[in-house]
Order: sequence, then C-alpha cells, then structure tokens
Amino acid sequence: MPLPLKEALQVEKVVAHVSLNRFIREPKHRFGAIGMYVASVMGPERAHGGRVGYNLVRLIDDMLDGDTATPDNQSPREFVVDIRRQIETGNFSLDSNLSLLAKYDLDFLDARKHPGDNVRRLLMNAIDPLIYDYDRAHAPA
Repeated sequence: MPLPLKEALQVEKVVAHVSLNRFIREPKHRFGAIGMYVASVMGPERAHGGRVGYNLVRLIDDMLDGDTATPDNQSPREFVVDIRRQIETGNFSLDSNLSLLAKYDLDFLDARKHPGDNVRRLLMNAIDPLIYDYDRAHAPA
C-alpha cells in the first residue's frame, strides 16, 4: 500500500538529501545515484522503494564509518543499534531520518513479501555485518 503523498514526499526528501551528500562526497558514485532516479521510468514505486532501501543501508554504513554525523553527535554504534531495535520491534520513534527510512523500507518490503519471507530479519541481516565491522574496527588492539 503506497504512502500518503505527504509521507512519501518526506521520505523522498530524505533519500534525495542522502543521495546528494554522497554524490558530492564521492563523485565516482554519481552514475549509480542518477541511475536510481532514472529507474523510476520503469516503475516509480518500485524504484522509490529501491532508493529508500539502498540509502538506508548506505546511511547506516556512513554513520558507522564516521562519514556522516549522527543526530546530536550520538555514538554511531548506539544510534544504529537503536534503529536496529526499532526494526526488530516495529516500534519506530520517527525522531530521525534513519528511523523514518527504516520504517518506510520495512513497510515497503512487508507489502511485497512472499509467503515465508521474513523481511524484518532480512533488513536486520543487512545491518548486523555493519555493526560487526564497526566493533572490529574499534576493538582494542
């Protein structure tokens, strides 16, 4: 079920902001960012969902790598673990762009899942290795 227009525009605004920041920071990825919008010609709703999912995981990775600040300069790990917990429980605070993207992505995937799919688990499985990598990189020598 599509989002109401106001919420869809809010989500797309966040996605466009994340994409633009990445485009500016790493110009070599410009064709991928542009391609995600060009894909809208083939199917706007599906392309929108793809952009949200990609940028959700990309933003998490950028926060954990220190390329993007967390809100209020929170610990990146604590912030991402909280988002993961929101995904796991389905109780979204919606107090950050990341929470908004996570909720939308989970809803998008859930509406399109096949019988037996556990989209919540799939999304957490995309986040867990990023947290693991952060822990490994910050472990005492």
